[in-house]
Amino acid sequence: MKVVENKMGIITRKMADTRLMRRAVGQFGADSIEALTIRATLTKVLDDAQTLDGYLVQMGKGKKFLPRLIKAIHERDDALQTVLEYGRVRFDKKGMREVYSAMKKGEEFGPQMAAFEFRESLRDGWSPSQAILIHSPRIAEYSRAGDTSLVLAIADAIKKQRRSPQAFQRSSEAWLLRAWVTLTLWTCDGKRMEERITDAANVLSQSGVPFQHIPLGSDLDNMARRVRHTLRHGRR
Repeated sequence: MKVVENKMGIITRKMADTRLMRRAVGQFGADSIEALTIRATLTKVLDDAQTLDGYLVQMGKGKKFLPRLIKAIHERDDALQTVLEYGRVRFDKKGMREVYSAMKKGEEFGPQMAAFEFRESLRDGWSPSQAILIHSPRIAEYSRAGDTSLVLAIADAIKKQRRSPQAFQRSSEAWLLRAWVTLTLWTCDGKRMEERITDAANVLSQSGVPFQHIPLGSDLDNMARRVRHTLRHGRR
């Protein structure tokens, strides 16, 4: 069980997740696009933080990424808006058009969402075989149900990535945005932001996980301002 302890006692991942989702449903409605965006985004960032802690444990160190994220999600009043803004930007891509189309028709959109996440794994720097391994539970789930759309979408993504690998590479600013909620970068500035990014990069590199270098100092400050603008106003 993943927990964080503060003056209010033990807070688990499930408790923090449930609290934020109750706020989302209360504010936007259970079937709203906002609540669905928050649901998908919250699961993703919590999983990412838990993965980082998993690498720390393998290195014989204590967990810190998930506890920090749980604390921010549970305690900060701006957590709901931050997760929503981040989710809107993350899903504001051509690759999500199939998901939105299925949603509008009232159809199952799970395979389309899984295909989107597979493409994101390629952008994270994973090889096609690694990405397939990461998403193998979903691939097996839809294959058993007789739905081949995910397999076809994965094959198409691999073909495109091999043909134009540069199209699947993130810029430094895109990597900063990628880490924004997982590392709770919205809660800090300057030196502390540098420390969290460097810390995560070291953990990933020591575990053999690809991670692009992010400039520090004034360059990081400038990128952070652009990321904040993107989150507030969306992509242009």
